[in-house]
Amino acid sequence: MQSDEDYKTNQKAAQKEWRRKNPQYWKLYRLSNPDYAARNKTLQKLRNTKARNATELQNKEAGMIANMDASIRKPEIISGYYMLYPVAAGKIAKMDQLLVRIAVITNP
Repeated sequence: MQSDEDYKTNQKAAQKEWRRKNPQYWKLYRLSNPDYAARNKTLQKLRNTKARNATELQNKEAGMIANMDASIRKPEIISGYYMLYPVAAGKIAKMDQLLVRIAVITNP
């Protein structure tokens, strides 16, 4: 899906059509699997709280003035492969993550 735009478009269309034909699927699934539904509800609240806290921290940091001699310890960045997930307005990413390779050139 990441590199084939036609496949991505076809997948989205097929999923949309399936949802149109099965509008009650998830409601019925949750009703027939109450333990799953309860666990998912709890985990979703945690994800929402985490996303909200990240947004608040980002907004707070945006108002700070950068200082080169700040005493905050910088995290060590290690070369390797990482999954990137977009964070926007507290939304939770699903299929739009990216696999990237980060190579550290210098680490002050």
